Amino acid sequence: YPNEIVITGISPDPTIYYLIELLQKSTNRRIKYITADKIGISKVDMIEINDAEITIPPDMSMLVSYVLLFWEELEDVIFENISIADIPENIELIEDNAFSHLEGLKSITLPDHVTQISRKAFEGCRNLETVKLPPSLLQIGAGAFLDCALLDHVSLPESLQDFNGDAFRGCSSLVDLQAAPGNPAVVLENGILYTADKSQLLWCSPSVTGTLTIPESVTSVYTLAFYDAANLSSLVIPESMQVMPGTLFGLCPALEDIRIA
Repeated sequence: YPNEIVITGISPDPTIYYLIELLQKSTNRRIKYITADKIGISKVDMIEINDAEITIPPDMSMLVSYVLLFWEELEDVIFENISIADIPENIELIEDNAFSHLEGLKSITLPDHVTQISRKAFEGCRNLETVKLPPSLLQIGAGAFLDCALLDHVSLPESLQDFNGDAFRGCSSLVDLQAAPGNPAVVLENGILYTADKSQLLWCSPSVTGTLTIPESVTSVYTLAFYDAANLSSLVIPESMQVMPGTLFGLCPALEDIRIA
């Protein structure tokens, strides 16, 4: 592994000093901030951080980018029992892949200024159990919480205006999804998430078992709506249905009966 990793575009802000401090504590190696585009680091085989509480510095996306760059040069990275204690209140956008595959992440609270969670922001955070969404949130992007297998409770705020049906795919433990009454984007009924006008079925919770009768108002179903419906055994489809994805039911291992009524 190289003794010096070159990262371009680093500005002398609190983010880089925070990263250096984090690396020094976790590796017991001297990390030197050489110039505006270089960090010197002695040869490291592993970074291991246990039982830590991380406070995110002002530029969250820069920190994540730096750490990911280091990860590619390291043989192993272990994060255990990590909680993110603070995301600055001036953050409005959680960028694409911002926390993806941070497997030590167990909980996160997003501050009130966050309006958008972008594509795959928390993808692969397999130990993430708790997410608190702010009342300012307007948009949740595709795969935002993809494969967060231990996530079991999420409350969608009333402010939400744009929700991608793929947001919770692979969240096989998400049996307690709630949506605030009056939400302009979605409505939740008996574990099924619909668009607010109930014209499209977006997502079926793993909590749904037995028979599901789709309301007559539904004219289309999101392609991966039943991805996590492992216990769905029977489905009743209304004649009003106009669009049914061809691969929709290949992901329902317990499904035995489909009827049109």
